[in-house]
Amino acid sequence: MKNKSFKIKLGLLFLGIIVFLIIFFINREIINNVRQDAKSQVENIALAYSEVIHKEQGDIPNFISIFLPTINFPFVITFNGEFYGHNDHQIFKNKNDNELNKFIQKFILDNNSKFDPLPIIWNDEIMGKIHYGDPNIILQLTLLPYIEISFIIVFIIFVFWGFKIIRDSEKNLIWAGMARETAHQLGTPISSLYGWMKLLEENSIKKDEIYSSINEDLNRLRDISDRFYKIGTKPKLEKINIILMIQEIKNYFTKRLSKKTLINICYNDDESFFLKGDLILLVWAIENIIKNALDASKIDPVININILKNDKSLIIDFCDNGIGINKSKWKKIFEPGYTSKKKGWGLGLSLTKRIIEDLHNGIISVLKSNHKGTTLRLEFNIN
Repeated sequence: MKNKSFKIKLGLLFLGIIVFLIIFFINREIINNVRQDAKSQVENIALAYSEVIHKEQGDIPNFISIFLPTINFPFVITFNGEFYGHNDHQIFKNKNDNELNKFIQKFILDNNSKFDPLPIIWNDEIMGKIHYGDPNIILQLTLLPYIEISFIIVFIIFVFWGFKIIRDSEKNLIWAGMARETAHQLGTPISSLYGWMKLLEENSIKKDEIYSSINEDLNRLRDISDRFYKIGTKPKLEKINIILMIQEIKNYFTKRLSKKTLINICYNDDESFFLKGDLILLVWAIENIIKNALDASKIDPVININILKNDKSLIIDFCDNGIGINKSKWKKIFEPGYTSKKKGWGLGLSLTKRIIEDLHNGIISVLKSNHKGTTLRLEFNIN
């Protein structure tokens, strides 16, 4: 479980890195395109300025006052190394002459290291230069990946927080269910032992039969203890005769149920049915399935257990004559906490699913279900 959790976290980390890199490279491409567009505009300005210079000098102020304010990135024009003018960008505003001169000098030094200034040419001589900086949107685009990643991180934190709440809720439900299941499992043999003790106190003449029953209940208590120990550990697999195992489970229920309850086992006598598994856990899983089938079949329950195999799989089908399960709940019945009983804890089939799928690499599923009954299938790989 810890290894699975680590893999999920590692996977989310790699996914986050990949998302960040994708955003980073897309953002960088957009920034490069915007800067290239700004450079093209500066080249047009330099060309237009050169054409204005060829005309009367009076056209230059008009050029500065009409054309330059339409440019959305800051730039400064110098002639022969001396400051000549700048456009009406917000970074140049709200400064007195002294502050503005210092700011422009710093602006030229900073941006010349990032962008080569473009020349203004007159009579094949460089008369001046245009020094320009990034458009306003570049700063926003530069910050965008970090803002997006921050939102992603916050989202992931909320997701983990939500998962933690759900997981803690499931844990509490499972612990409560396990406590209830333990009490339920222990209750029957302990009650039986009390009954046998009463009979012995009454000097019953059937002492041998009573001792045999006491021994059976003590073995049952031992098996229950083993079940709860093994459910949390890796099972030691042994070769199990499935037919004998299911017949013993049938005998256990037959002694405790009314004569109107029928449990039939169907299989091919010419075939052998063996499986590597943990006997105690598989018995527990199959008992849970039969108990659920009996609960679903309120009147004269009939459970048919069909055992078959092919080249790859051993299959066990449990068919009851109960009320059926809505198809929307075929998977939900295996979730911890789900139950259709008023006093149920919804742990039996979830434990069964863990035993079959997690500990024996099998599959448990609802094969079919309607108002005439339900068929639950166990499938194990025999190779």
